[in-house]
Amino acid sequence: MKPYYMKSLDEYQGNRQYDAFFCANGLEGRDTRVVKLFQKKMFKVKKWVVFDYAERVAEKDEKEENISIHLRNENVFLISTSYSDLRSYSEILQEVIEDIMSAEYIGIDITGFKNQFFFPIFKFLKNNCCIKKIDAFYTEPATYKFPKKRESMGYFPNVQEDTKVLFNYAKAQAGVEIRSIPGFEGGRLKATVLVILLGFDGRVAVRIKEEYNAEKVLLINGFPAYLPKFRDISLMNNKELVSACNKDEIFSTYADNPFEVYNVLYRIKQKYPDYKLLIAPLGAKPLALGVCKFVLDYSQMAVLYVESSKYVEKSTEKFGETWEYHINFE
Repeated sequence: MKPYYMKSLDEYQGNRQYDAFFCANGLEGRDTRVVKLFQKKMFKVKKWVVFDYAERVAEKDEKEENISIHLRNENVFLISTSYSDLRSYSEILQEVIEDIMSAEYIGIDITGFKNQFFFPIFKFLKNNCCIKKIDAFYTEPATYKFPKKRESMGYFPNVQEDTKVLFNYAKAQAGVEIRSIPGFEGGRLKATVLVILLGFDGRVAVRIKEEYNAEKVLLINGFPAYLPKFRDISLMNNKELVSACNKDEIFSTYADNPFEVYNVLYRIKQKYPDYKLLIAPLGAKPLALGVCKFVLDYSQMAVLYVESSKYVEKSTEKFGETWEYHINFE
């Protein structure tokens, strides 16, 4: 892979201008961080495209900040949608397509998006705009929140209840379904390798393995360099999968570096050239960004995501570093 670019936005000095910038309202406050930094550094954005999910509006705390509050004097196009919205991104973005199709400089803050929503945006922009790259941004959490007790375990079959606090981490509060991200179903190759990018929720990873009868299961573990104390939690919480794999079936990478994730996936692809990779990015969002770039380059691969009728939205606290990544399409 070509040399890549990632840099802390907090330390960046210089001018910047975007024709369009995409972001989404979240519930944890981190989604407003990029907007505040842009204003502080006096970056110019011609049009802000803000996604507002109905589920988050319904659950938003009155004290929580809203991106739109910080963009009162800006050119903002607000997209009201939901997790169950069946519209394609051509339909969702219909009213702003003319503005963004001729755009040369586009940015996106993936902090407030779930994987199944920002992947199609990247694909749409790559296929419909005259751009060579996208500047992607992500704000890390200061820490993660681990609930002391889970109320229900019924939707994770064949997994025993565990009393360890850290093992109780979960994003889904209700029944889960494993699906392919629309537009990222991959090719028709029958032979498959399941690649799971480990997160803290080990039960979901087991569920994915049980549902997909792949010829091979490989694990990628990201070490959050910004949170050293969480280094081994992903391995602990996925002990059932880890113990079933050989050492050469477990790969390591940096949780804040999408380009190194890309490189790991490329090496796996070279090792299994006749297989379709089923990739499940369950870990940190920069890992998912690396997966997104990889499957845009190799469309025969598929990406899986977890869909739940209810999520634990506030699973992190405060914010840490804000990273900028240049995702090249050339």
